[in-house]
Amino acid sequence: MTTAGETAVPVAVVIPTYERGDAVLRTLRRIFECRPLPAEVWVHIDAGDGRLEAVLAQEFPGIHVLSSTTRLGPGGGRDRCLRSCTTPYAVSFDDDSYPVDTDFFAVAAGLMKEHADVAVVGASIWDRSKAEKPREARLTPRAAYHGCGHVIRLAAYVYTRGYLPLPVAYGMEETDIALQLSGAGWRIVESGELRVIHDTDGRHRDSPEIVAGSVSNIALNAFLNYPVALWGWGGLQVMNYAAYCMRGGRRAGLADGFRRIARDCYDNRARRRPLAASTVLNFLRLRRRGELSTIEYWLLVAPRGVASRMRLAVYRLLGMKMGTGNRMEGGGRVRCCAQIEIGSGNAFTQGAWLWPLSAGYDGIRIRIGNGNYFNRGLMIDACGLVEIGDDNMVGPDVYITDSNHQTGGALRPYDTPMEAGRVRIGNRCWIGAKAVILKDVELGDGCVVAAGAVVTESVAAGARVGGVPARPIK
Repeated sequence: MTTAGETAVPVAVVIPTYERGDAVLRTLRRIFECRPLPAEVWVHIDAGDGRLEAVLAQEFPGIHVLSSTTRLGPGGGRDRCLRSCTTPYAVSFDDDSYPVDTDFFAVAAGLMKEHADVAVVGASIWDRSKAEKPREARLTPRAAYHGCGHVIRLAAYVYTRGYLPLPVAYGMEETDIALQLSGAGWRIVESGELRVIHDTDGRHRDSPEIVAGSVSNIALNAFLNYPVALWGWGGLQVMNYAAYCMRGGRRAGLADGFRRIARDCYDNRARRRPLAASTVLNFLRLRRRGELSTIEYWLLVAPRGVASRMRLAVYRLLGMKMGTGNRMEGGGRVRCCAQIEIGSGNAFTQGAWLWPLSAGYDGIRIRIGNGNYFNRGLMIDACGLVEIGDDNMVGPDVYITDSNHQTGGALRPYDTPMEAGRVRIGNRCWIGAKAVILKDVELGDGCVVAAGAVVTESVAAGARVGGVPARPIK
């Protein structure tokens, strides 16, 4: 992929294409204008007849070309390419999308190395009908991403079932993978530094084939990923899409899409891996924030919001000090409310336990700042003081404790007195799933704790640690 004196970055490029040879050639030319270059380029030709393969071999002899005799769709082609890559990261484009800035691949590799908990970094994308977006050094949390411009961590992708070989990908491709990654505790973000042009006007989405495929795919996504209790939400999503098409005059294809739902679900039944209801609901809230229909709001959000407000109102009456805009779902337990202080804008998903020592005490044992997100199964066990700053992300089933039982002697372990200490977590930290934070640990601002780590010593600001016991990682 490189000429003499050039150095490639550890990133592959994957491009699925179908009957658009001129478009994929333009995309490849733009890619090869970048510096540094990616280490690998993979192109999958759907239902190829050999002609495009020959052109690519002549103009771009260093790239890898895969082809299929039948239609696998963009997802099936993308999956074949991703599973062939030998790099840790892969950038995905469509055959009509390409990077804007020549340092795209260097920035992509740097972002993935810097944010070890991120599975996908989506690009800032616009099509030919939109104005150019400014380049910004920002990362924004997202529920999903766009296939025409993103970088994915292959170590995360291999834990999914992969993109499905569907002729039409709309309504399924990225949503399906994003849901699986979310269920595994990975993050998805969008970067303002990675910019991609999607060289299309979008009119192809009005075709009956796309409409029919989208209807069936929305239902298939719910069938494969949602628990049975939430299949109704999937049905509601299908009806919302159908209503959207009818309002826009795109009725052709709707009936065919509804007829295909049962067949497509049956054909893919072996791929069904339902996620926890809380995972699906959290994903839907993040993806559709500010975009819920009236029906979706009253069925999906309002009941849980009312329950959260009632729960927090009771805790206030019991002495808990808290700001505004907090959310706390059910399934957990809280005691000694007067020993807990919570700021504003925090989210506690299902099963959060806030557990100060029950002995009489007039001070604060758990102090939480503002804008934190705690995934399901959080346990904070405080005998001394646990302090958590602002804007932290805490993965599922994380355990934080500031104390130990004394050991030795003739007493049984549960009869020994506690050794109380202190835990302090700074700001903008990311703590992965099932991590354990032990007594007298301080996490500096912006540090990352890998999933499953047991942290026994303090971590410097900006550092990344993992393992048992946790040690610095690169």
